[in-house]
Amino acid sequence: MVLVDAGDALARSVRLDVEPVPTQAERRKMSFILETMGKLGYDAMAVGERDLVLGVEELKKMAAKAKVTLLAANLLDKGGKRPFEQRKLVTAGGVKVGIFAVAEGAELERKGLKVLPALEQANLQARALRKAGADLVVALLHQDYDSALKTAQKLQGVDFAIQSHGGRVSSTQAVGKVVLAAGGERGRRLGRAEFELGGKGPLFDRAEAKSARAQLGHLEQTIGKYKQQQQQASAQAEKDQLERLLKPLAKRRQELLAKMEAEAPAGRNSVLCELVPLDRRVADDPEIAQTAKEVESAAR
Repeated sequence: MVLVDAGDALARSVRLDVEPVPTQAERRKMSFILETMGKLGYDAMAVGERDLVLGVEELKKMAAKAKVTLLAANLLDKGGKRPFEQRKLVTAGGVKVGIFAVAEGAELERKGLKVLPALEQANLQARALRKAGADLVVALLHQDYDSALKTAQKLQGVDFAIQSHGGRVSSTQAVGKVVLAAGGERGRRLGRAEFELGGKGPLFDRAEAKSARAQLGHLEQTIGKYKQQQQQASAQAEKDQLERLLKPLAKRRQELLAKMEAEAPAGRNSVLCELVPLDRRVADDPEIAQTAKEVESAAR
């Protein structure tokens, strides 16, 4: 298993008009989030503008203490050096997974960072990871949705990308040769991607078949209800009206059945993505949950 975060994990917002001065309680909250990520075994975290509220050096110190790798391939400091790691190669289940991150936003420049072109740096990182032996390359795109779409369209050597910025949660989709997924929002959901590798070519998205199966269940209920009403109807006009309603539903049913039967082509790598709600059905770690309550209470 590989755990990553696409950025903006440590604070809810930043203000461009003033230099924020986090309270001690807010600092503790940010530190707690990083410490928890370290305990959970996160492999990497992209750097977003909200993560830089305390500044570059303070963020690096907290991440080092928590043993969380910070990634940002296209950010330079005032001296022209990269303050964060460009990429990381990890092994999971016998598969070498390459990870890198790029970020954009005026807030980053306000922190004294130079932002290099995201696409150019992304393709450089992908080539370097492939050369290092990566079987699967994952891009963390800390960009707004439209910018991430443009970047994903021209990525080379990348299999899977996660977009996170601005709070928008979009559906998984194939963009160019990349499967682009959402990173969730405010820790309310956990993005999960299950890969089946060993083939060639761009990833095949298996989520469409799963979604069709769920839609078909609801559609069958509606069709059954209309057919029952049709059988019970006494007036011919009412029966004809229900028949008109049933025709497009029957067509939609056939479309969903076709999608359900779609499988990854032979010899093709594939992925199945889902956003898992972190609600009451997901058990909390008692110790972490208690600390979280104390940290939240102090930050109010």
